[in-house]
Amino acid sequence: LFIAISNMSLPVHAEDDNISIGKKIKYSYTGYNPDGSVIDAYGDHVAKIFVNGEIAFCVQPQEKLKIDANFTRSNYTHVQRRKMEHIAYVGWHMVKNKTDDDYAATQFMIWEAMGFKFTSNSFDGYEAKKAEIIERLNQFNKLPSFDKTSLTLKAGESKTITDQNKVFENYSFTSRSDGLTVKKSGNS
Repeated sequence: LFIAISNMSLPVHAEDDNISIGKKIKYSYTGYNPDGSVIDAYGDHVAKIFVNGEIAFCVQPQEKLKIDANFTRSNYTHVQRRKMEHIAYVGWHMVKNKTDDDYAATQFMIWEAMGFKFTSNSFDGYEAKKAEIIERLNQFNKLPSFDKTSLTLKAGESKTITDQNKVFENYSFTSRSDGLTVKKSGNS
């Protein structure tokens, strides 16, 4: 079974959502489940999965996606689900110029976060991509250096604060203060 890592209301029948398979990325893999089960997973490709036009990721590497199947909610803990969501976010959604390798590396890392153990995979650049995703995960969890800092301004005064941790550029904000203008540029 395949499922998008999201807060979709499940069980879902494929007719209720538009589930489709995109490009098949030619990386093969073998591995086993962490529970000691003898079920080996084998795939000759990693297929991009879409649910209602949005990228999704597989959470059962040993099963082939069946478009007309019924899907049920997985039993992952909140911590496991958040870890997989963070990998999906920084491995795919946060990447500006996405590639097939970004999708495959994100998928493989999600499987590893679930406890799947690879015995082989043909993705030669996986370790490098995995290191990039881990670095983005580390940055994702880091707060701007000015977090919890107070600023006092006089009427008409302007101040610029710069994030020394260089993560503020990844934040978005909405300014809703009367008489105060807030602008963001990069890490300032």
